[in-house]
Amino acid sequence: MATASPPAAEASHLRRRQGAEGAIMQSLTGAAVSSSRTRTRTGSESSGIILDDSTASTAAASGAGAGVAPDGEEYKCRFRGANEELEIEDYHEFLLKIRDKELSDLAQYGNWVFQEVDFSPETVDSWSRYNFDRCWFWGCTLPPHTSAEELRSQGARVNENPIDLPYKPFRAFMYTTQELQAGDTDALIYRHYLNEKDIRSQMYQAAHDYSMSDALQDYCEHKALIAFMGGHAMERHSDEYAKVVWLAWRLARAGYVVATGGGPGAMQAANLGAYLCEKAEAEVEEALVLISDQTGNENYDKNYLNPAPEQAVLDRFGMPSHMPSIAVPTWRYGHEPSNRFASYYAKYFSNAQREDILIHVAGGGILYFPGSAGTRQEIFQAACYNHYAESEDVVPMVFFDTEFWSHPPLYELFYELANGRPFQEWLLLSDDIDEICDHFCRHATEQRLPLVQNFTQLMEAHWRK
Repeated sequence: MATASPPAAEASHLRRRQGAEGAIMQSLTGAAVSSSRTRTRTGSESSGIILDDSTASTAAASGAGAGVAPDGEEYKCRFRGANEELEIEDYHEFLLKIRDKELSDLAQYGNWVFQEVDFSPETVDSWSRYNFDRCWFWGCTLPPHTSAEELRSQGARVNENPIDLPYKPFRAFMYTTQELQAGDTDALIYRHYLNEKDIRSQMYQAAHDYSMSDALQDYCEHKALIAFMGGHAMERHSDEYAKVVWLAWRLARAGYVVATGGGPGAMQAANLGAYLCEKAEAEVEEALVLISDQTGNENYDKNYLNPAPEQAVLDRFGMPSHMPSIAVPTWRYGHEPSNRFASYYAKYFSNAQREDILIHVAGGGILYFPGSAGTRQEIFQAACYNHYAESEDVVPMVFFDTEFWSHPPLYELFYELANGRPFQEWLLLSDDIDEICDHFCRHATEQRLPLVQNFTQLMEAHWRK
């Protein structure tokens, strides 16, 4: 089993924070080695991101990596909450927002939207102070002394989560792997998706997917995401799998959030690399040994269906919590298990909506690994966005595995298509991890993207405003 040794750890490429095992943050600098179809960078132009205690700015309470650059200017923020001031997703947040406000007429501050807020701590006296006229309640838990009908009589609009569904259409947050696995929740939702096609079910599925998009974009505020896209066929014991792990590990340590489609293969490798971002190189090597174990594969139709290697990694390193690892899977492909190395899962019923949002949130760029029709569709979809985007909104598109993307010559096709367009500068075909990391980090520098400054900030509840 090959574990694909990590790239050279020269100081110009990988700088550990002093006194912290496994380096919290690193800079990725150096000259990119270019071909005739890639950007040429000289050593004097290389653009490293140095992330350490001396440059870390105060984190936003949302768990953001950075809102203000060291020079005092704001970083570019790709997302803002759709209704940031009045969108409430937590009871503690509600108490903070109503502080110093006239409680008898909340409507004067706008149309408040409460998403899955647990109001059960409210007493009769405290609840009676509020005027909820024109407020929205989406999937909230109400105090035992009131009801949805009573709220509606006050002019509130209340959407309750039906108790006969195996999922909540009105959610505030993304899923965790623990939630999806509890009581076979994931499998129950998948069966419901396959069997229920009536208008009521489809309307609730649409509401659920909106909630997923809203929660995902809330998380994305003040962060830069790189999407890893590729097929499920990449074997866990292959050199290619290990390279994807190292790439994700490097980029996560540089301050990016790694996002994938949440499946096996290249997607699992990327989530695994980001999941391990706080671990030292030796521990990543250990994880690669565990995940590549093929014992018992003969009992499964597909090797990725064997849960033992994945479980061995989790037993050794623990369940995902705050790591910058996000998955965006779909029940459209519910027969493929979602990998378990993401901190949060924005899981969709609609595959089309899921593919669009994954490209939409990838403000740091997209990495493409060998894949079939689905991966190719995602390439064309992202290329369409980039083709018509203003220069400041273009994101890098990097193709990994020069042999695969040259036969047929898909990379050449997109490079010619981008001729005269801003996004040609950010196309790259490369197998070199250092070159790829430099390409992304140069873009982050030029576009002033908000890279995560300190992983401990991701432990903060990401919905705090």
